[in-house]
Formats: sequence, C-alpha cells, structure tokens
Amino acid sequence: MRKAKTLGCGLLVAGISWLCLTTQPVAGAAYTHLLTVVRGVATGHALSASRTYTVTATTDKGCSNTESIRINVAQPFSLQLAPEAVVCAGSSVSLSASGAAQYHWTGNTAGLSNTTTGNPVATPFVNTVYTVVGRDAYNCFTDTASVTVRVNPLPNVNAGSTLEVLAGTTGQLQSTASSDVVAWNWTPADYLSCASCPAPETKPFRPLTYTLTVQNAAGCAASDSVLVKLLCSGSRIFIPTSFTPNADGRNDRFRIRAEGIK
Repeated sequence: MRKAKTLGCGLLVAGISWLCLTTQPVAGAAYTHLLTVVRGVATGHALSASRTYTVTATTDKGCSNTESIRINVAQPFSLQLAPEAVVCAGSSVSLSASGAAQYHWTGNTAGLSNTTTGNPVATPFVNTVYTVVGRDAYNCFTDTASVTVRVNPLPNVNAGSTLEVLAGTTGQLQSTASSDVVAWNWTPADYLSCASCPAPETKPFRPLTYTLTVQNAAGCAASDSVLVKLLCSGSRIFIPTSFTPNADGRNDRFRIRAEGIK
C-alpha cells in the first residue's frame, strides 16, 4: 500500500502573498482535509500568523496516513537605532541597532569595526552618518535607519617647562590650555597648594613629575606632564664633623641635615 504525501511550501509573507497546499495523488486513496482552512489557503486566502496544517489520505480499504506542514509567516518589523551619538576625537562609541535578524551597514563605513552586526564600534575622525539596512530571517522585509556620530575636539594643554625648585622654597607651576578648558586636575596632589587650578604652587621635598589633565565642556580630556627638580644650596646643608654614639641621647647618630629635605 502506498502512502499519500503532502506537498507544499513553508513560508508566507504577511499581507503580501500566500502559498497553496497540494497533495500528490495516490491511486485508490481519498483525501480528507482535517482543517478546513487548508482548503481556504488553496483558494488564495492570505495568512497573518504562522501555523501548522494537517492532511489525511484514506484508501478504499480503510487505510490512512496523515502528514503536516508548518507555514511560517514572515512579519514586517521596525529597525531601532538612536539617531545621534557623540564621541571625543580619537575615541570610540558602540552603535546599537535592533529589531532585525540580519544587519548590513552601507555607504560610508569608515571607522566601523564590523559591517554585518547590529552593534559595531565606530571610531570616526570627523562627523559621520552611518546607515544600516536590516532584514528578517527569511529576507522578505527590509528596513533602514541612520545615526549621526558627532566628533568633539580634544582640548589643548601644556603643563609647562621643567621646574627647578631650591629645597625649602616654593615654586609655581605654569600651565597653558585652550580656551575651551573648564576643569584642571594635577596628579599627584603632593605638596601642591591647589590640585584643581591652572597654576598651583609647590614646595616639594623630593623630585617628582606632575601630570595635568584638562577637560572641556563636552567631556573630552587631554593631559601633559612636567618634571620638578629639587636643588640644594651648600649654605642650607649641615654635615657634622663628629658624633658620640654613647646612648646618652645627644649626637648618637651621624646624620646630614638640610633645609627642605626629609
């Protein structure tokens, strides 16, 4: 006894096209459609949702066989993408497109880490418009969205020339910066009169390097460093000519003393 077989396709596009279910004739078999909607599809009714259809074939001897087909209906979608992103020059920003099964960035893709993902990393040098095309899993529908990545410039900063300070005295750091700077930060803050001003005073007890980081109103930052050298004057240094290590608490240790040095 031969079995009846169900033929058909498995995809419909919602509101646009439809598929018809047919069966392969088998001699001596009568077909019973278990779902009347199968006959409706065969006459051209469009579907709006995915579903499974079943058909049964019965022979004149009472033997039967049932088979099913799943018809997936592709639905239109809306691509989601923020219209604007902001980044500081030389930095990166992650773009985030969603709503589709497949993504392809087209047109100007300079600075993109990947053109076939919904979440590429963008590192543009100038203001750039990026465009992405999204598709559903069945390539039935597409949608397009764009994002403008605005690149803010970095501020300029110069922490100044190497500063030489006589031990025990005070020196002043002299920085310069572009007019867009709104915040200053010196690190480390050791020996400084102010860590958040452009020209603090310092009275160091050791040589060190200060780093100045500035920031503009857009939140973009730049840094520069300056070396501070510690100088000694012979008149400020005392070297003893003798000591008495007799544990009487007076001159028990040989120690060189200098003003401004610890």
